[in-house]
Amino acid sequence: EPTARAPVRVVTLATSLIASDHITDVARGRMMTRHGQGGTGYLYVDRPTRGAGRDVRCGKATDGWDIDKLTDEKFAPNIGLAGVSFTAKAGDPQSVSFPVTGQRLAELFLVTQPNGGEVEIKIDGSLIAELSTAGDEVRPATSIIEVPEGSKRLELKTRNGVVRIDGVSPETGLPGVIFDALGLPGGAAYVFLRANEEVFGAQLLERRPALVILMMGGNEAFDLSLSRYSVADAKKNFVKLIARVRQYAPQAAIM
Repeated sequence: EPTARAPVRVVTLATSLIASDHITDVARGRMMTRHGQGGTGYLYVDRPTRGAGRDVRCGKATDGWDIDKLTDEKFAPNIGLAGVSFTAKAGDPQSVSFPVTGQRLAELFLVTQPNGGEVEIKIDGSLIAELSTAGDEVRPATSIIEVPEGSKRLELKTRNGVVRIDGVSPETGLPGVIFDALGLPGGAAYVFLRANEEVFGAQLLERRPALVILMMGGNEAFDLSLSRYSVADAKKNFVKLIARVRQYAPQAAIM
């Protein structure tokens, strides 16, 4: 609407195809052309499966980040909305940078934890903020960073303890479309249901989507072909995932 003051957000939960931003890149481009540039949207620290797929929806990260995802044989019990988290160990500082040309703010999706470390935030090489991720327990947290006009690159560096960063969303701060592509290799309804509901819910609430797209089925079909899954299971899990999305994004349409 001409009077709009905030962006319209679309959140897509999907498979490896979307982790590489296939299909969603075309949808995003067309919607932004029609309705305005709301911003880049949610970016991972690194590719969910390092070395696989395109790196168009993530930062440029150092190699020492631990990647924890819901499709691993063993995964952390507090993974959230995107199905993947990125952790820099204590005593092993890591960094990641994101392009922010044309963007005016960046929302950081972090997790606080006991003995959590700190994050240095630099824009075009200049230190602009420092954040602590220390907390009494593991909890999702966000922080909004203002990006000066004309800036080109945002860099995050960890120090003094364990730091977990789930993602960063560069945005223009203007009305328009923000189209998140949260794709997970091996993604399926039953996979996203493994996420910690509290963290999943808090992060989905923070995105405030007008539309949530659940673009899955291929991996379920593969499991069906090997007789390790049933159509009844597929229906039950999709119904449960839709209910969870509706609980934390009651304003959203679900496709």
